[in-house]
Amino acid sequence: MQREIVFDKINTFITELKAQNISRVAFAQISELRPKQAEKGLLNLVPLKKIEVLGYRDSTIYKFIIEDKDPEALKELFQAQGIAVTVRNRNIT
Repeated sequence: MQREIVFDKINTFITELKAQNISRVAFAQISELRPKQAEKGLLNLVPLKKIEVLGYRDSTIYKFIIEDKDPEALKELFQAQGIAVTVRNRNIT
């Protein structure tokens, strides 16, 4: 049975990755315009930039979600901790 653990702080996420001996994560990036209702009958397009960082070990997905962060800076942070990063794109359009 698979389970998912979501972290809200990057430091605790990295600490858990190291404790579980996870040395590779995947970045699932979303960077696109999404419609949002501004008022009745009016939609505005708003930019959405989000990165999901995913690690996997023993049927458990370890996940950290961050919005409006520079992907390169985040990638460098993980690489500095000895964690390899694979980048994936999750744009709908």
